[in-house]
Amino acid sequence: MPESLLEIEDLHTHIATPRGIVRAVDGVSLSVARGAAVGLVGESGSGKSMTGFSVLRLFPTARARIVRGRIRLASRDLLALDDEAMRRVRGGEIAMVFQDPATFLNPVLPVGRQVAEAYAMRHGWPRAREHAIEALALVGLPDPDRLYHRFPHELSGGMRQRVVIAMATVCRPLLLIADEPTTALDVTIQAQILDLLARLRRELGMALLLITHDLGIVAEVCETVAVMYAGRIVESGPADRVFAAPGHPYTQGLLASALSVEETRPITRVMEGTVPDLAALPAGCRFHPRCPFVMDRCRADDPPDLTLAPGHVAACWLHDAAMAGGPAR
Repeated sequence: MPESLLEIEDLHTHIATPRGIVRAVDGVSLSVARGAAVGLVGESGSGKSMTGFSVLRLFPTARARIVRGRIRLASRDLLALDDEAMRRVRGGEIAMVFQDPATFLNPVLPVGRQVAEAYAMRHGWPRAREHAIEALALVGLPDPDRLYHRFPHELSGGMRQRVVIAMATVCRPLLLIADEPTTALDVTIQAQILDLLARLRRELGMALLLITHDLGIVAEVCETVAVMYAGRIVESGPADRVFAAPGHPYTQGLLASALSVEETRPITRVMEGTVPDLAALPAGCRFHPRCPFVMDRCRADDPPDLTLAPGHVAACWLHDAAMAGGPAR
C-alpha cells in the first residue's frame, strides 16, 4: 500500500461574516498517498478551494481560520508550525496552482524573473535564473531563454498557466494542489495542461490534489476521487468504482448532469436547487432538500460514512442496512 503523504483529519475551517459563521470546511477527512493523484470534486461553493487553502494555511480572506482538525504532511503536523516554518513549506514541499493565472502573475515583472523568485525564496539567488529557465522548459514553453524576459500580457492564457505551473514546481514539491487549473482555457489547451500535470507528476514523483467541478477531468487524471458538498465529503473511493457505481445521490446527479465528448447522448437529468447557504445549513443530511430519494430520517439525522465496497464509502442513509421505511412520497 502506498505511503501516505498528506493526511487531513476532521478539518473545520470557518469564516466569520456579518451573517454569522460560514462553515466552509466542516469535518473533512482526506488522504493523499505519495505520488498519487486525488480529485476533489463538487459544485461551486462546496468548500473545495477552502480545503486546499487550509492545507497551505493561506486564505483569500483574513476572516477565515481553522478551528479544529489535523493536517499532517509526511507525519509532520502543519497546524503546529509557526508562520516562518509554514512559509518554508509553501512552495518548497507543497505548492498550489490557482485557476486564474492572469491575476496571479505580477504584470510588471518578466515571467522568468517571477519563476526565479519562487526558487530564490527557498534556495537563494545563485543559480535561480538557471533553475527558472529549466522549469520553463520542463512545462513545455518554447525558447525559455527568450521567454524569461517576456511579460504576462505578451503570453496566451495557456502559456501563462504553464508559467504558473513552472513557478509551483521549480522547487520540486512533494505535493501539488491544482485549483481548477483549466477553467479559463479552451478545450484544446485544457487537454494540454492536463497532459502536462500528468507528465510532471511522473517525472518529479510528486502527488497531486486536483480541485475541480469537472468529473471528466477527474476520470482522466486521478486514481481516487472525493465528492464534496456543502463543506463535507459525501462520497470517496477509487475513481473507476465511484464513476461506475456512484453511491450518493449527489454524485449520481453530477454524473447525470455531465456531458461526454465521447457520447452523443443528451444530459439525462439536471439537479434542481443549489448548494445551501453555509451559514444556515439544513438539519440532517445537507443534500436532502435536493435529493430525489429523501426520507424522513434524512431530514433529521446526518448520515455517517457507510462502506459500499473496499475503500468506497458514501454518507447516505440509503445504504444503512438497519434503516426502516422507504422514500418519502
